[in-house]
Amino acid sequence: MQKAVAALIGVFVVATSTIAAQSDLNSAKAKYPYSLIGEDFGILNEADLAANTCDAQPQPFSLASDSLYWRCFESKEVKFLCDSSGAADPNEGVMGLIVLSANTKAGHHDYIARRPWPIADCREFGRTFAAAIKETQHLCISGSSPRKSADPRDTRTTTWNFEKYKSSKHCGSYFEGHCDLAYQLNHGCKVTQAKVSAFE
Repeated sequence: MQKAVAALIGVFVVATSTIAAQSDLNSAKAKYPYSLIGEDFGILNEADLAANTCDAQPQPFSLASDSLYWRCFESKEVKFLCDSSGAADPNEGVMGLIVLSANTKAGHHDYIARRPWPIADCREFGRTFAAAIKETQHLCISGSSPRKSADPRDTRTTTWNFEKYKSSKHCGSYFEGHCDLAYQLNHGCKVTQAKVSAFE
């Protein structure tokens, strides 16, 4: 009997926490309505949505937008690639480009870094990413400047500038500190002070 009561209490606590977290995210979505496309599966919080407004004026999703958008996928749909020709740059050595590819029933999304990294750093980023999504169900990726494939036969692929990713375990970003709103606020974030007062 005691075990049954304890189990019921546990279910109630989890359900209450889930409802509270969803309520908090709904409030955040009202403040930052263009930061998230679709569902977040409990991964994102208000600071994540706010941070996506630091570098560009938020606006509704469009292929002409420079805004940053979170989009979440099943972890099993996302693959990491350190794209490299293997040829050494005369000044930098062998370089690799971070690519996160999400292949869904609704379409294909490629999140590609702006510039290549030294191959060792690119591979280390990949190892961290693999650990971050291991034994998780969902992953969210933030990208900017969405564009459709230039190939008219490929209408299902959207390519993005890769900004950052977040799982239930870890957040990793292309730019230093971009997973941390406090860091961004101290380094030129353009989010209005009224909106971020709760984070101070």
